[in-house]
Amino acid sequence: MNKFMNEKVSEFYNVESLLPRFETHKKCWIEKEYRIARLSKVRDDCLLKNYQTVVKRISVITLHAQNA
Repeated sequence: MNKFMNEKVSEFYNVESLLPRFETHKKCWIEKEYRIARLSKVRDDCLLKNYQTVVKRISVITLHAQNA
């Protein structure tokens, strides 16, 4: 998962690999942009969820430290 997070999302799709499924380069680029947007959203959602988890853990640790 870390490798996925560190890579540029646009590197996951090669336009030429889409050619057999789509007639023109323009349609390939449209499909590529759609897939990149979808992957970016998934990546951003994962990052946000991880961030929220870290914030919760820090809050719990801080609370325990204050009560000690």
